[in-house]
Amino acid sequence: MKDKGIILARGSFSYNMFYWLAIFIIYFLKPSPLYSQFINTENNKFDNVGDTSEFSQDLVSVFLDCSTCDNSYIRQQINFVNYVRDVQLTQIHVFITKQATVSGGRTFTISFIGKKDFDGINNNLTYTSIKTNTEDEIRKGLRNCYEITYLF
Repeated sequence: MKDKGIILARGSFSYNMFYWLAIFIIYFLKPSPLYSQFINTENNKFDNVGDTSEFSQDLVSVFLDCSTCDNSYIRQQINFVNYVRDVQLTQIHVFITKQATVSGGRTFTISFIGKKDFDGINNNLTYTSIKTNTEDEIRKGLRNCYEITYLF
């Protein structure tokens, strides 16, 4: 008599055990994605957020007034000014407005209004995007236009 060995046929007890063991190994014993969530605190560039050191006291205080902009992107990219939350504490009030163009693009007007030490120094710049620009291209162009004013 020949021994046929174990045959795994659908519906048999051996097949079901093999199936559930494979499911258990695949889903429950794989590495957890939480391991990638550890933060390296040695080189964290956001450790000094809100730090009022002497360096931040020497920076120009700016109040950014734009309801349609990505304010957090602008604040992260242009970090050589001190952003304030109260318009009374500011030296430069930046007011950004947006208007649609006939061609489907957008025109942003950036108004720099000087206060305190910069009283009487006002400047207006415009940035116009075209219809095919992505949101990322628009915010980078607006950032470049906003940034160039501080260089002069």
